[in-house]
Amino acid sequence: MTLYSIALLYRNTKARCTELADCFDEVSHDQFTRLLHKPRPWQKLLWRTIGQAEVLRGGYLSLDDPALDKFGSAIFGVHWVYCSRLQKVVPGLNLVVVLWTDGKRRLPIAINLWQKGKKSKVELAAQLLRRAHWLGVQPD
Repeated sequence: MTLYSIALLYRNTKARCTELADCFDEVSHDQFTRLLHKPRPWQKLLWRTIGQAEVLRGGYLSLDDPALDKFGSAIFGVHWVYCSRLQKVVPGLNLVVVLWTDGKRRLPIAINLWQKGKKSKVELAAQLLRRAHWLGVQPD
């Protein structure tokens, strides 16, 4: 798991198992493939490997619901959203994000896509805060 996390951090593109294996002499692409097919709590494992060293206690959690303007009808979840940055309605995505900050560093903890007709942004925010608690984040 640790080698997989390191390889993911090293790659700055969509990573295939063969490309990840190229980062290490002692790991084959088949080993990465078998690892990924095992049922595991991937988010929690990645959090423990990467994020948990940075964030556990202290700091603050911040919630936001940004609109990301996107131009293309084939993108999943794109619909008309109000973008406060552009001060108008545009085709885009509405996200609900919780991030941890200590005032200097910011680390996204969880992100959800808001979809019209499904859960409200408040319900999604509550779900993200429960996720942060599950991960062991203990903000001030």
